[in-house]
Amino acid sequence: MLGLNCLESRANGAESEALPSRALEGEDLKTSDWEDARHWMSIYADLLEFKRGILDRVVRDLASLQALARKAAAADVQIIEDQMQGYQARLDLWYKRIWKLHGLWLDPEGRMIRHQGREVALTLREFQLLQFLLDHPHRFRRFDWTGGGGPNWVAGVTGIIIAAALGDSNR
Repeated sequence: MLGLNCLESRANGAESEALPSRALEGEDLKTSDWEDARHWMSIYADLLEFKRGILDRVVRDLASLQALARKAAAADVQIIEDQMQGYQARLDLWYKRIWKLHGLWLDPEGRMIRHQGREVALTLREFQLLQFLLDHPHRFRRFDWTGGGGPNWVAGVTGIIIAAALGDSNR
């Protein structure tokens, strides 16, 4: 959760950046295990999805409330949105940590991808797709090999691009 001071400054109209929420029990941003980092990314993604569901329900039901109750519920909406911003900030921290652990680097000038001492030039389309997916890491879920397209397919394509680029020297 965001601190009380942050909530007070928002109530007073002050602009603030999203502050990371407090670390959860067992969470260690200094971990050297990428699977641990991936675990925490999934925890925060789940928390965000859960809060989105609550927020959607509250916003939908606001119209049916009397004016005084609607005003009180609007404050609840702000609290939920603040919590979500904190969770998103934690998710972003874990996202940065996992990329640091994996050592994946993109060079936009030469459209190069570098990983564990190997580097490969990507086509413009491959590079644009990979850059988009890396810039928007929380829009897509893990790939589930069941096929059928959709968001899982897009995330899978990212993995395929990286694997093909770095694993196939006959590109």
